[in-house]
Parts: sequence; structure tokens; C-alpha cells
Amino acid sequence: GSGWDKTKVSMTGGTISGNNGRFTVRVGAGTTASITVNADGKASSFPFRIKRIPDPVFKIGGGKSRMPAVEFKNQQYCRADLENFDFDLKYNVVSAQVYFIGGAGFPNVVPATINGNSLAGIANLIQRAGPGTSISFENIKVSGPDGERTIDGRSFQLY
Repeated sequence: GSGWDKTKVSMTGGTISGNNGRFTVRVGAGTTASITVNADGKASSFPFRIKRIPDPVFKIGGGKSRMPAVEFKNQQYCRADLENFDFDLKYNVVSAQVYFIGGAGFPNVVPATINGNSLAGIANLIQRAGPGTSISFENIKVSGPDGERTIDGRSFQLY
């Protein structure tokens, strides 16, 4: 019932920024936080639970670790999917180290890197991959609403 010019919003357990009814909240560590709204000199506090956003899972295609070589060769992008979380948040792959080994195309380990979600930079290596090839993505860096982080590596076995 009060105008925004007479309302102050503050937070414990995180930071809050913005004005005129549009605020961005970033929580810190821990399991609880509280927002206090002070309107016309009357303060109301609203406690809430918080939890850390889990690491997303690196995926290519349908996300299975074993896939037909022809299916893998048709992939143009990779992604980082957030699984089993309450909110639909998006993560983008920033970079990863890639290692190809096995099959007829890679008698020795061949290293490469990707930058971003596109696999175009390693397309020539992907086309050489056939049944028996193992492709490992390591040191995967992703960017999301909470900043940049490194997630678990992932290997794909082609058949």
C-alpha cells in the first residue's frame, strides 16, 4: 500500500540490488536468507530457504555416453544441462579440452579444444572418429547465472 519512494528493501544472507519494484537477489552460502521490506516505517521480514545450484551435466546429442559413430558425427553442438533442480536455468559451455583415442582413426591420443557450445572447431576430428573411438571432454568450463565454474568431464564411446 506504499509507493516505492517510501519503501526500502534489504537482505541478510545475500545481496539485493535494483529499484522501483525490480530487484535482483543473489544469495550467499548457507541454507537460509531473509528479505526485509520497510514501507512507511513498518518492517516486515520474509525468511526463505536457499540451496546451491548444482553443477550442470555436459551433453552431446541425446546425452548417452555410448552412441553410434554416425550419430556422434552428426552433432554440431554440445550443451550443459541442469538436471534435478527446481528452476529452469541456462548454462553455456565456455571451453573444454577434448581427447580422441582408439578406433581406426586415432592410434594415439589426439588433443584439441573447443570454445563455446559449437563443435565446429573439431569437426575434422569428429569426422575421423569411428566405432571404437573414445572422445573425452575434460576441464569443462561453463557459464551460468551464478558465474563461471568447472564441471565434471565426460567421455563418449562410439560403436
